[in-house]
Amino acid sequence: MIDELFRDFSHLNKVISSPLKRTVETSSIIASNIKVPIELNSKLYEVGGLFKGSNIFKGATKGWFEKNYPDLILNDKGITDEGWYFENKIEGYEEGRIRTARVLEELRERALKCIFLKKKHDISIF
Repeated sequence: MIDELFRDFSHLNKVISSPLKRTVETSSIIASNIKVPIELNSKLYEVGGLFKGSNIFKGATKGWFEKNYPDLILNDKGITDEGWYFENKIEGYEEGRIRTARVLEELRERALKCIFLKKKHDISIF
């Protein structure tokens, strides 16, 4: 049954995940089942940021990810030894919407660039 659940993801070559611990945990289940790596993106997180009450947290550190998920792709320079969330305030809805739109545009541009490069080298994409 699990193979059937992940069959539709078999064309993916990586999972791009938020560095929120619970998201990385879920992403690792998907990635291990479709046998692809996980790449963290420090700009993927819930609107508001990383907080509880009025306390703002910096998130898991690069060292924590390296120890607990050694196969992660950690190219994101926003994930450091101090954490990954460095905003000094709780993000508002409009700020979150703008950030999310930027992240989606960056991911779209990366995908288009990959498709272009693969097509340029005569590799079919499905």
